[in-house]
Amino acid sequence: MEEGGRVTEPSRDRWGRYIIPDPKTGEDREWTRATTIAGVLPDRYHLERWGERMVVLGIARDESLYVLAQTSKYEDKQQLDRIARDAKSAAKSGSAANVGTAIHKFTEMVEDGDSIDVVPQRYRADVAAYLDALKQLDATVLSKEQIVLNPAVGVAGTYDRKLAIPRFSKSPIIGDIKTGRTVDFGLLEFSVQLAIYANSEYRFDVDTGEVEDIGGKDTPDREVGLLFHIQAGKGRCEVWELDLVRGWEAAKVALQVREMRSWKDLGKKIEITQPEEEE
Repeated sequence: MEEGGRVTEPSRDRWGRYIIPDPKTGEDREWTRATTIAGVLPDRYHLERWGERMVVLGIARDESLYVLAQTSKYEDKQQLDRIARDAKSAAKSGSAANVGTAIHKFTEMVEDGDSIDVVPQRYRADVAAYLDALKQLDATVLSKEQIVLNPAVGVAGTYDRKLAIPRFSKSPIIGDIKTGRTVDFGLLEFSVQLAIYANSEYRFDVDTGEVEDIGGKDTPDREVGLLFHIQAGKGRCEVWELDLVRGWEAAKVALQVREMRSWKDLGKKIEITQPEEEE
């Protein structure tokens, strides 16, 4: 997308994948999202149970959804999906995501020079805790919200931060900000995500619309990544060191699993005579 001659963000296809030129051919292509690959391996049990609970609460709170559900049949998949989405919203399951997005943006604004007073009072301590964590690590922010491409696996994504932290590495370190209640169940997913970013060979320049090679001193550390867990409304920021070596191995396994899911020729039906169906 262009705005006043400036590319603000690459186009996306209907599945939300970036459409960015291939570094080798120069032709536009779709790139699988890093978060998609990162989500292949983790156990989704707890997340799915939470989603089900939110649907129940949402329908209980909004009588119109309950009434509309009564008119639905199993075949009305689109309507049922819409009811489920609206029920989650009624249960305010999306509010946490909105707050998380806002906190992400506030950290950027303050890092770019705005006063911390721009942050609403309720979340000011959260942003302050993040800034204090950077200070304690003696970390310098080198870049923010950078789109990177990994042609070897056909994946692209946007990391939150690239940091200089001499105590950890001579190379830049990829950092990511999370704002959920806990990260305990997501460390595999987050390690895969950051490993994909760290092993990417190209970046997309939103100012020029050009794909550029990442090399030399810009090459990030591929062994260590950092996760900043800002606990929204708590005024706390935990820092987790992630193992990107195993994260990258897991990423390759995830890609294999995803490919296996597309196999259509694993079985062949043997034709045998069946009894006639009764009318």
